Amino acid sequence: MNFWGIYSFFYDNLNKLIPYQKMLEEVIDELALKEGENFLDAGCGTGNLLQKITLHNLQITGIDANKQMLNLAQKKIVHQKINFLTRDFNKTLHLTELYDKISLVNVLYILENPSSFLKEVHGYLKPGGRLVLTTPTYDSSILKIFIAHAKLSKHFFKNLMLFLNLAVVGILNLIILLLAKSGKYHFFNETELQALLQESGFQKTNIEKTYGNQAFLAVANK
Repeated sequence: MNFWGIYSFFYDNLNKLIPYQKMLEEVIDELALKEGENFLDAGCGTGNLLQKITLHNLQITGIDANKQMLNLAQKKIVHQKINFLTRDFNKTLHLTELYDKISLVNVLYILENPSSFLKEVHGYLKPGGRLVLTTPTYDSSILKIFIAHAKLSKHFFKNLMLFLNLAVVGILNLIILLLAKSGKYHFFNETELQALLQESGFQKTNIEKTYGNQAFLAVANK
């Protein structure tokens, strides 16, 4: 089992965090999905964002490189008909459709070539289409996210158990930060992210902080 296969067993502990839930809600709001639209969740993981979509009469595709995460997503989501596909994000995606909206939640930083990937995503958007992405900041910390959560939650015992479960996620994130120093993963500041999106062909880009101020939320139109 690879690194992300291991991560898949612990990933949904993040779903219990209030800042994580707020981030997903902000992504949904910025997508502004409408009936009849074709929507792609690129890097859908275990389906946490897709689970929040209540609008029907959408064409929805969820893609991820990790089969374990896709299996969890398929079991979790029963209220929507979703086309789940396994794709290697470091190679050509080989998709056959164009999309009105595309989401990319905490995926960009783990790609070998973020610039090349964003250019490909831009090509899969219809004219006037929208990309909504989140990506962790340089100094993102699961501990800071938990502290932001604890300030909003009064359930001491549940928070204690969640903290213990998140310890594993914290160790995995530490490995990611160490690998980032070797160039395997990529973290951006706001200026770098803005430039990356513009170089990839996107226009009218807006960037804000989300996820307990530990990630950027970028909205970019084609």
